[in-house]
Amino acid sequence: MILSKPYSSLVYLWLTLFFLPVTTVWAQSWQWGISGGSFSKVNPKEMVTSAVADTSGNVYLLSSAGSHNLQVDGHPLQGVGREDYLIGSFNCKGDYRWSVLIGGRNGDRLDRLQTDAEGNIYVSGYLTRSDSAYFKNDTGNDTVLPFSRFDQNTHKQTLFLAKYSASGALQWLRMPHSDTVNFIDANVNSASVDLTTDAEGNSYWLCVLPPGVYANGAFTNTAQGKNVFVLRYDTSGNFMGATPLDFNLPGSYPFLKLAYDAGSDRFFIGGYLPGGVSPPSINGVTVDKPAFLACFSGSDGSLLWKHLNNHDVVGSIRDMVMDQEGSIFITGKFNSRDSLAGVPFAPDVGEFGMFPYVAKLNKDGVVQWVRHTENDAGYPAMGITLNGNEVAITGYENGIQWDTLQFTPVNNRGTDAYLARFERSNGKVLGLHKLSSIFGGYEYTSAITADRYGNYYMGGALDSRLYVNEDTLINNAQDWDFFLAKFGTNVCQCEAPVPNYDYEVMDATTGTVSFTYNGSVPYDSLKWDFGNGDTAFSANPVYAFGSSGNTVTVCVTVSNSCGSEKYCQEIVPTVIGMTDYERISLRLYPNPVTSDLQVWSEEKVVYSIYDGVGKEVAHGILKKGENLLEVHTLPAGYYYLNGHASEQRISISFIKL
Repeated sequence: MILSKPYSSLVYLWLTLFFLPVTTVWAQSWQWGISGGSFSKVNPKEMVTSAVADTSGNVYLLSSAGSHNLQVDGHPLQGVGREDYLIGSFNCKGDYRWSVLIGGRNGDRLDRLQTDAEGNIYVSGYLTRSDSAYFKNDTGNDTVLPFSRFDQNTHKQTLFLAKYSASGALQWLRMPHSDTVNFIDANVNSASVDLTTDAEGNSYWLCVLPPGVYANGAFTNTAQGKNVFVLRYDTSGNFMGATPLDFNLPGSYPFLKLAYDAGSDRFFIGGYLPGGVSPPSINGVTVDKPAFLACFSGSDGSLLWKHLNNHDVVGSIRDMVMDQEGSIFITGKFNSRDSLAGVPFAPDVGEFGMFPYVAKLNKDGVVQWVRHTENDAGYPAMGITLNGNEVAITGYENGIQWDTLQFTPVNNRGTDAYLARFERSNGKVLGLHKLSSIFGGYEYTSAITADRYGNYYMGGALDSRLYVNEDTLINNAQDWDFFLAKFGTNVCQCEAPVPNYDYEVMDATTGTVSFTYNGSVPYDSLKWDFGNGDTAFSANPVYAFGSSGNTVTVCVTVSNSCGSEKYCQEIVPTVIGMTDYERISLRLYPNPVTSDLQVWSEEKVVYSIYDGVGKEVAHGILKKGENLLEVHTLPAGYYYLNGHASEQRISISFIKL
């Protein structure tokens, strides 16, 4: 093959496939609701504290539960202790699938649910070991943890991490305390705080641990006091290590949430200090404000940055979530005039006022945008989730205004549960929705999630009754019941498009590239983003990037009635370092090559071989005539050979199989 001009049509790097939850384009509304609970009065009250949706569109809730006449959406369950926790599963249409119960006699605390790409469910927590404890499921195949009343150092493990299949079967149970941990260390000096799990099923578990030996001897903590660690487990339950965070607790525990960014290997902790809680210290400095957000190195737990709010008494981060780009989204409430990271998080309306907010920060702690209520709404926002191009929060209100959307306050009305939706990129308010309830009832929400079809699921506590589409949820017990409500569409079997594209560099001196969409069809809309603010809407655009030689990320987003998906590649539209191209006659074969390249040159040429990201992997001199280039050791991929002789230049691409 003889090339008379620069040409590198196959030079590219496959970077990543962004799988985003679907953003539906159909009209959304409240679809269905379910409730459950017992006749027992428990602490904490029966309320959904966590919810997740799996890749098949099933939704799972976590709630505290009593034992007397316990039921989930009309399905009776046999409680274990006076205060348990249950995991309940429903499909996208609201049909009951299964439930499991976890707990001992009383005093148990479970953190939150997580799911992986296979639909498995993960949960962490703390069991008070004053009697036998159970992991009880619908099939009756229960796991029982024994209790030794007369031996202080036997069967006292309290912390646990468990994995369930999508059908509710217990896959494994890990309790990191040693078999001989004493009652005080297990029940007083230890705590399970929060959990985050990635798509591969790797779990990052935030725990408070006293000195001791853990994970069957794999980890020894020698630090004195109550120190915070992140314990890592893979999807098979294998212990992968512990990271001590530069975060110390002198006494009682603040409210904490954990997020992890695998790309930068960073942990993020956000939270607040409830009244009467001793403040923690970060990097040896006491936290003297109620709300805080801190970032720690994943390798050694050292502090990278931290933010505290300015108010001395009021302020909270109640929930947070992280996206695939490493951006952090937080929600809670701040007082009038308060700020975080030097940015106002509430308006200046005098000395007092409680303002729910939602905010986006990058992984370096720089605030990207903030939205807060226009009025003193009183109550905090409680939960946050991502849903394609949207971020949504949930809370409860008696009068609230986001931008121009509002619900007016009414004396003695009680509180209603609401959902607020925002544009993920800039925080623009997209919608405000609430559940109808009877006058004077107090309904609370504390958890929210979204499924692959773009639906939202909002969970909380029911005081009296709720009206969700055609479902009326009634609390007939002496205390609270929990509820879960779906907002979205009735779509439960819908496939969003799968985007993809090829490209060809038409002219490397000007960076002119031809793009060809080859993803799924048909689609309703298509949009190209060339990484510099320019866009196109045709299926096969041609675009000139210029001669900078920079790597660019080009994305194509396609949408249909089920939602939208984005696919991105990093490409090199120009040949790095090559200008003033002239003719050199070179032939190389075979192409693609599995072993070594045969290269024929009409004259002596100095050459370099670059991989798809512009890294030099070989160099040398081609003699006039036949040459053998040994490329059999190179990884499979796309490469280009740059050559020059005197003022002449050439670039030829080849594929190594």
